[in-house]
Amino acid sequence: MEDNLLNFHRWFPTVIGLNDCPFINEIKQEYKDYLNIKDDEPQGYQYHQLHKDERFKRLFDWQQEQVNVFTEAHSWQQMKPGESWYIDYQPYTNNHWHKHLGWAVSTVFILDADPMDSPTCFRSPLYGDAIYTRTQEEKKILNPIEIEEAERFNEFTYPTCEYKPLPGKLLIFKSSVEHMIDNKAPDLGPRVIFSTNYRSIK
Repeated sequence: MEDNLLNFHRWFPTVIGLNDCPFINEIKQEYKDYLNIKDDEPQGYQYHQLHKDERFKRLFDWQQEQVNVFTEAHSWQQMKPGESWYIDYQPYTNNHWHKHLGWAVSTVFILDADPMDSPTCFRSPLYGDAIYTRTQEEKKILNPIEIEEAERFNEFTYPTCEYKPLPGKLLIFKSSVEHMIDNKAPDLGPRVIFSTNYRSIK
């Protein structure tokens, strides 16, 4: 068992679990070579059942431990992975706001990326609720934490949050939470993510 603890970020009416893989430097190039990922020839979306592939067992065992902590904190039943895939983003491609309906918990794992590339963003399910009034400036940007009026918000009312694409970063969230990644910068090297959906074992 890898010895590091899952963190919980409480944003709007949801929770994002996050942790940094302690062995990312040992697996990053190995996984890229196995998947034939080349920095100058991005593959785009690839439906590969990573969680069933023995080559990824170390990562998915560690990821399962983190998901277990997340579900136990919610007093939910234990979850198991049901599908997984990876995206080797091509320049200027993105992933619009979406949910993983039909699943309980989802994860995004950053295998490789430049921290200056587009972040992973999450949107409150109350984003369009009239009770949470926002200025025009706040509506133009995804992350209100970075502007002067952010003190008007708290952990229950932030409309959005975002996470830089740091290699080894694992994000865990309810599958019903909207999330997105904006356009891939063409001059910042690769951006490769693994994504997994989980459901109850019972």
